[in-house]
Amino acid sequence: MAGITDAPMRMIVRGLGVDQTFSEMIASREIFMRPIDLQRRLHIDGEENELAIQIAGCDPYWMGEAARFCADLGATLIDINMGCPAKKVVKGATA
Repeated sequence: MAGITDAPMRMIVRGLGVDQTFSEMIASREIFMRPIDLQRRLHIDGEENELAIQIAGCDPYWMGEAARFCADLGATLIDINMGCPAKKVVKGATA
């Protein structure tokens, strides 16, 4: 859902009665390179009772750390991206 399920879109669908929303895909290492930017981009406002954060990567260590970080942010579900046809992903943006 890269480029689609950003904070404004999640707010709109919550207003329509959706119980659980999913974040855009986030590269596991990106979380630790710019954590403040990530929190701003995710815009977790406490209104999202059921927020799933999707992470992608190829290093088990960073995937685990990213999952823990997202859980601490309030994610109720960690969605591990196991393959994505988006051009920026296929070109190795998450590796």
